[in-house]
Amino acid sequence: MGSATSREPTRNSWRGTQKGPRWTKAVQSCVDAFEGRVSPQEVREAFEAAAKEASVSPE
Repeated sequence: MGSATSREPTRNSWRGTQKGPRWTKAVQSCVDAFEGRVSPQEVREAFEAAAKEASVSPE
């Protein structure tokens, strides 16, 4: 955990960005995955859609 990961810029990019309905759905999909209702792939797709909606690169 000592060095920055490639995901850090993406996480920081959400700051100051308005979070729309796809972001809310993505967060709910995380809860759903923990409860076994959706697959990890569905969570990833939900967050990619949220990133696109917010003009934040998921990579």
